Amino acid sequence: MRKQSLTVLAGACAAALALAACSSGGSSTEGKGGGKAGRELTILSIATPSSPDFKDFKAAIAQFEQETGAKVKLTTGTGDTVTSQFESTSLAGKEPDLVNINPVGAVRNWLASGAVHPVDDYLDSWGIRGTVNPDAIKEWTIDGKVIGFPYQTFTWPLWFNTELLKKAGIARPPATMADLESDVDKLKAAGITPWAIGGSDWTGQDFVQKFIELYLPVSDYDSVFKQGKYCSNGHVMDALNELVKLRDKGLFAKDVQGLTSNDMTAAFNTGKAAMMLSGSWGFGGTPKDLLPKITVGGIPAPQGGAVTRPAFAVGYSSAGWIVSRNGAAKADLIRKFMEIQYSDPVVTKAMVDSGFVPAVAKVPAMPTDANPLLGPATKAVGETDRLHSTDSYIPPAVTSTYIKASAVAFTPGKSAQDTCSALEHLYTSAG
Repeated sequence: MRKQSLTVLAGACAAALALAACSSGGSSTEGKGGGKAGRELTILSIATPSSPDFKDFKAAIAQFEQETGAKVKLTTGTGDTVTSQFESTSLAGKEPDLVNINPVGAVRNWLASGAVHPVDDYLDSWGIRGTVNPDAIKEWTIDGKVIGFPYQTFTWPLWFNTELLKKAGIARPPATMADLESDVDKLKAAGITPWAIGGSDWTGQDFVQKFIELYLPVSDYDSVFKQGKYCSNGHVMDALNELVKLRDKGLFAKDVQGLTSNDMTAAFNTGKAAMMLSGSWGFGGTPKDLLPKITVGGIPAPQGGAVTRPAFAVGYSSAGWIVSRNGAAKADLIRKFMEIQYSDPVVTKAMVDSGFVPAVAKVPAMPTDANPLLGPATKAVGETDRLHSTDSYIPPAVTSTYIKASAVAFTPGKSAQDTCSALEHLYTSAG
């Protein structure tokens, strides 16, 4: 799944990309991948050797190489490095053919700059539009064009260590904010960190956004998340005041404002924290001895908020495949690669090994040896309310600095007003 915060480069870079695109021409979309260069497919990916899905990814590449005789040159990195590497190589006309990444942040500018090729025609001419989940295609559509091939569906539930809850005298996961407040006291008394989070990185940022969503009507998303009007919105202030209250009660670990996503996962996986807000992309990396102790559900619902039940996010803005200008000249190779990726055997293998459901219109039957958390997470989708994606609302120019502002919410002594002011400052600074 690999949902990550992405770096936004300067406006000058975007302008330069647009200029570079002018020289690419329109005939490249008809290329057949012939010639020496056409028999190599270069891929830049946020799937790294430590990712739960990397083994399956490599297996699909091996199948592609065997069936086509072509070779794949694979480069991997984090979301930030993949973004900056693609943009810098694109300026020189040496960008990889395919980019495996999330369509968020600076990536959303790539279509307008001409750095990448929309895939609308490919979906139709290759006969795979019906294979892909239509909701996923919608989420990958920017200004009327589909930026790439969606691949990973994600659920982003709240994970509970039921053994730690019982140790603290808690019979069931909290369903309301009142439950959560009470449970924080019980867990702290038992010497257990209630909620693991990375206050200094993207996990903290997404937590703040999702906490606000619990209170905020969708009709206010444009003014809050797109325009940055946080402090004047009563729903936002209700959310931030509750967050500060929970922080001060001890919801998070000490010095949470300096912790990372790795710290969060380590705390939960080693039994030091009772709860963790994490996506289904983490299912495959969960220790096997911990799996029987875990249940998943939604973030507790506030009284009078925008949700009436515990809630979590479900979406398609995780990793997929984006075709570059260079890649458009190798349409035949990319078509074959996509056919393999969306095939039932590869999709089923992803469900078993990685713990996520690919973004296909018809999901194969749940394998008996699928990750044990995949079934409960799928079941929880029907038992909870939905939190909506904010990716299409938050301006790319704000994305890279949002983390710094959201960290204010985790800093002892900082108020709800301090947090909303820091968030608003992001937007005014970005112009």
